[in-house]
Amino acid sequence: MNKNIIACLVLISIIFSGCQLAVVEAGNPNGEDKLVGVFVTEEYLDLYDFEAFASENNNKLIHGGEVVLDSKYEGRVYGTISENNPNDVIFEDYEGVLFIDASYEKHGENYSRVGSSNQVTQIHISVDDDGKGIEGTILAKNEPVISAVLNPVYVTVEGEIYVTSGSGISMGDEYGGGGSMSMFLSENRTIREGNSESTESFKVKINIESTNDVEHYVLKQMDDNDDQVIAEKIYSNDVPSSIEVSDKTKYMILEKIGVDHEGNPLVERKIINDEEYFYVYFFNESAFAEGYSILLDI
Repeated sequence: MNKNIIACLVLISIIFSGCQLAVVEAGNPNGEDKLVGVFVTEEYLDLYDFEAFASENNNKLIHGGEVVLDSKYEGRVYGTISENNPNDVIFEDYEGVLFIDASYEKHGENYSRVGSSNQVTQIHISVDDDGKGIEGTILAKNEPVISAVLNPVYVTVEGEIYVTSGSGISMGDEYGGGGSMSMFLSENRTIREGNSESTESFKVKINIESTNDVEHYVLKQMDDNDDQVIAEKIYSNDVPSSIEVSDKTKYMILEKIGVDHEGNPLVERKIINDEEYFYVYFFNESAFAEGYSILLDI
């Protein structure tokens, strides 16, 4: 099996003067392993084994000679399956957003996963004769500089999942966020069966959209006369799964109370009408937001 991996970072809708673009090269450490997604982190995931590299190249480092940063020193972190949620994969001691399309087995049962709990939105899956692709969007806190690192995630022939170090992209200037950026990893695999040969491709794309920080939300239920019927505040530590709608309510206003990138108070409003549910998000001490779906109990 021959494999060709391409990684690209594409910047879109940027309205900044200080954009920095980093080119990703996603090398597959094992020719039999398969790219299945990404683990998006705020900072570079330093997994390179410099101790082993220095030990094996000690003579060249001291006396001089050509030294190459060999990919064999690239480290990897294996994922473990969450006991609370068998569809969830965890990389111990590392914080990030996992977005994968992979199947794995535990206790004789097969599990599949697309997405990453509540931190990836607008998920799209595409399948054609050439292969498969997944795409998702992550909301990033509006800061003077917004960064994201795309770390490749692989699955072995035995079904083990691991992540390796990747590269990233950043955007920003003195005016803060307000734009978006996209990056993707793709892998082409040449599969030979007997005398026949076919190509299988996989692509994972992540869109990063900046948005202002949120302190809390206020859901206002309004009647026919545009008078407020009831108002309910929603905080990150107490997000309800559903909200009861009064029989007097004709429409609702969702207010997002937060701050901009300079810390100035900010209020954003949207109308909710004839919808079964709505979404809110909070950053919860992370640069990447967590989203919650709230059912409207009519």
